[in-house]
Amino acid sequence: VVCYANSGFRAVIGDPSTPLIGRKLEVLMAGESGTRLAGAVHNVFETGVAHHESSFEFEDALGSRYYEIRIEQVRLVGDQRHSICIVLSPRTESVLIRQALEDSNVRMGESQSSLEALLEHTNNGIFLVDTDLTVLYTNRRMGELFGFDPRAMVGKSKLDITDQLFMEQMADPFGFRERLLYLYSHMEEIAQDEVEVSRPVHRILDRYSAPVYRNDGSLLGRLEVYYDVTEVRQLQRNKDEFLSLVSHELRTPITSIKGYAQLLQRRARNENVPPQIALAYSTIERQAVRMQELIDTLLDMTRLDADRLRLDRRNVDICSLVSRCVEMLKIVSEAHVLSADMPENPVIVSGDERRLEQVVMNLLTNAIRYSPEGGHVRVSVRTLDDSVTITVADQGIGIATDALDRVFERFFRAADVPQSTGLGIGLYITRGIVERHGGHISVQSTVGQGSEFTVTLPREPRPVPTAE
Repeated sequence: VVCYANSGFRAVIGDPSTPLIGRKLEVLMAGESGTRLAGAVHNVFETGVAHHESSFEFEDALGSRYYEIRIEQVRLVGDQRHSICIVLSPRTESVLIRQALEDSNVRMGESQSSLEALLEHTNNGIFLVDTDLTVLYTNRRMGELFGFDPRAMVGKSKLDITDQLFMEQMADPFGFRERLLYLYSHMEEIAQDEVEVSRPVHRILDRYSAPVYRNDGSLLGRLEVYYDVTEVRQLQRNKDEFLSLVSHELRTPITSIKGYAQLLQRRARNENVPPQIALAYSTIERQAVRMQELIDTLLDMTRLDADRLRLDRRNVDICSLVSRCVEMLKIVSEAHVLSADMPENPVIVSGDERRLEQVVMNLLTNAIRYSPEGGHVRVSVRTLDDSVTITVADQGIGIATDALDRVFERFFRAADVPQSTGLGIGLYITRGIVERHGGHISVQSTVGQGSEFTVTLPREPRPVPTAE
């Protein structure tokens, strides 16, 4: 029976106006929480041992609340009997915070376990180093690729591992190390390249490297992801060899078809055959020429991919070459106005005249093709101290921003361009020819306003750039 209760205890009950004195505790605190408290009080009465709980839960209409509770026997002044003192200290906030932390730790542990399981079972080899190049993590697949225990690598210097383990396996060990040193000295740079491994078996690995940041934005280190692309590259080589073989085999019958078509045309002119027959002969020759151009294009692509495109270098007058290309294409489309802006004096570069003409013709042909409404196609030649620029600008449909970075990829065709019979490798070959002259090509474009391609060639021959 309650003989005293302060306002704090009344707050636990939830109704400050409820009379407490003289009433039984079981009646005042009904429900499971009250039953548990009453049971603890009776136990203290019977045993005399104090009862203590750090997070006793009351759950009623007011919700869940937590208290630190202490129950012990006391002897009141003037009372010969033992009484029970119940002290309740609010702990709801601290208990909820502790529970949240415990739940968060559980979830973090589960997330970490899931992440580790994912990284351990991926087919990519992974290295994570901090800003001091100390290995923070490496996974099972990385160990399989290079033959080491990933757990033994953690805490070691990545450069020491490179010198002691990786160098002896690489086809170009010093190039591999030099590239790593560059990446580690440019921690915030994103890079993707290929690594060739020669031992114990030949493999080609695609490497993606990028910075890793903490939640506060500070740099944690650098991530390296290696993926085995050996089979993909072999399939690519097989495909290129097949294309090269088929293209070579097709050249002979196409040459024969074109030759006989020309013979039939000469005979038709001499014998005065009907116009329909003469048109058929002309169509045969024209389609044979087109097929031969497609075959030559495929051969150029395979030569570029196999690094077998040879240049017959000599002095070439760029102005004369550009003028010749413009005059040839003026006949192709009457809807376009072709003009050339060039220096009056010859501009000489060292290069393969046939290949450079192929570059200019391809850019001009594209400018006409992708300007279906006609318009002005301008070619300009400018000289700098040690280079020459050739710019081809049109007023056509333009190129979307998301496609600008891909226009020089082979077989790439933008989704929004008009239907065309091209293979999508013209600009790929154009870039390859320009780069083998030691130059580079770039593009600027605005959708609906046109495109501008600029080729920059050195005055003097330069080494052909190689992939890093």
